[in-house]
Amino acid sequence: MPRRVGDWHRRPDRAAAAAPGRWARGDRPRDVRVPGGRPVAILLGLVGLATTLCAIGPLTVLKIIGLTETLLATGWAIDALSKRRAARAIA
Repeated sequence: MPRRVGDWHRRPDRAAAAAPGRWARGDRPRDVRVPGGRPVAILLGLVGLATTLCAIGPLTVLKIIGLTETLLATGWAIDALSKRRAARAIA
């Protein structure tokens, strides 16, 4: 069987997603046989990929929104304190 050449070494996420399909074949003595064979292994790999993508998406959005709100609140607080000091200095 010829060795596939590609950019798998540059994209570990692709290699990890493709690995269960190769493991399920059981060609070599040390391979792990997956119950249900290759279709089940591919399905489980896709479920893992979808779970990862769904988990990363919302967390990233919440992080951006939370940090933006924190930055705006900090700016508002600094502005309010400086206005209060200016008002005290005039009075």
